[in-house]
Amino acid sequence: MMFDPDKNDASDRDRELFLGHLVTWGSIIIGLGLAIALAPVLAADQDQGESISRPEAASANDKSVED
Repeated sequence: MMFDPDKNDASDRDRELFLGHLVTWGSIIIGLGLAIALAPVLAADQDQGESISRPEAASANDKSVED
């Protein structure tokens, strides 16, 4: 194990590495959690944008057919 809690004389480098790993893995886990939590919200926003643009696209197609 990188950081042995039984050792009372852990060097500064060992402590820094341990904290660095905690920060790195914490960031990865939080980022993954946010991506999962926000995915439905982003998908709903994209669906609304498509439903608004579809009638405009349909009316543009109708005009080109009429010409």
